[in-house]
Amino acid sequence: MGGGVTGQPTGNAWAMERDSQGRYVVGGGAGAQLMVARYLPSGELDPSFGIGGIAKFGSVIGLSDPKHHRPIVRGIVLPNDGKILVIAEHWSLTATHANTIYPMSIRLNEDGSVDHSYGDPGYEDAWGGVPGWVTPVSINLRDVIGLPSGGFLASGTRNRNRGVSARLVKFGPDGRIDRSFAANGTVAVNPKKWPTWSGFYEMKRLQSGKILVGGDIRNRLMVGRLTRDGKWDRRFGQGRSGKTIVQFKDTNGKPCFCSVGNGMNTDRKGRIVLAGYSFPRIEKRLSQVELDLLRFRSGGRLDRSFGRGGKVRINLGNRIDVQEVVVHPRTGRIYVSAWFGYGAPKFAVFAFRPNGKPDRSFFHKGRYVRKIGDISTAQEIQVDPQGRLIVSGGTTIDGEGAFVIKRFRVP
Repeated sequence: MGGGVTGQPTGNAWAMERDSQGRYVVGGGAGAQLMVARYLPSGELDPSFGIGGIAKFGSVIGLSDPKHHRPIVRGIVLPNDGKILVIAEHWSLTATHANTIYPMSIRLNEDGSVDHSYGDPGYEDAWGGVPGWVTPVSINLRDVIGLPSGGFLASGTRNRNRGVSARLVKFGPDGRIDRSFAANGTVAVNPKKWPTWSGFYEMKRLQSGKILVGGDIRNRLMVGRLTRDGKWDRRFGQGRSGKTIVQFKDTNGKPCFCSVGNGMNTDRKGRIVLAGYSFPRIEKRLSQVELDLLRFRSGGRLDRSFGRGGKVRINLGNRIDVQEVVVHPRTGRIYVSAWFGYGAPKFAVFAFRPNGKPDRSFFHKGRYVRKIGDISTAQEIQVDPQGRLIVSGGTTIDGEGAFVIKRFRVP
């Protein structure tokens, strides 16, 4: 599978969802335009969607200058009514405020056209930022999940004067914040001092309605569980706090605030797998990073039967930016997508057995690392109904960006 040239050197497919007909809806960004493509199960672009399988829309949100505006699709929600809800963020590169971020949600009809009955018109600045950047709001989206009500949850980070805080916000079917959830619609963990970074990077809604969150707090790996109404579930985690936080040590044996937890998923036994990376050698934090994989029991305690005391840490001798993780529902094997390499990353997928050891039956020593074009990335990772891996990402070839979607047969 592949294709979908974006016309920009930023061709990453940031979001991907499979609809009821087996088609894959993929979102990214092209200059000053949001871009959504739909692929048939065969991997070909769906000609019934947009123009030739691709829908681009920038005029809806009033963007025209690719030098100063960069929208990125961060999440796609597919309600049962055939609509497509696209949750994105708009990066405004102005002379006054560089990299000011405005979240937005846009709803599409099944054919890829904008549904103007949603928002005003078809556009919703969900966090209340003022169009025109009068009041900058800096929020970075990382994950979006749909809700049975037709609304959605969005998580990520927010820049604050004292550091970067973790945020999770609930929205109703109209795209507006649900103020009845948590504290005025938002769950937040604020930094205690600078420089620290906290983020809710991955979410999963359980059958009970509770919400699992994964990420990091003050650069320490974290998993947590929220109740339906957005409160920390005191039956989960360390000290009945609703959270479990794991801190690594640096090469000198001292506590290290050096971890980022990007991916989270659960297996068929309800255990929680958290994937991320850390840089215990601060002087090499840009060029040499460890891949970290942790597994927790359903109640939030580390699963000591996994790896060493619940942890797997691999130093690959190079930079790695871990993105997503999936647990195969049939075999229990764990697959991690990543950007591998410093400067010009490569498309990478890593495979592990259920006990945390590398799955050497998957390509070379349990890893697939390929340079596709000049720069390539692996982002979303899923398992299709036939048990195959579907991985989305992007590439740059001679300055031209394109979506990449690969399918793998796995043991």
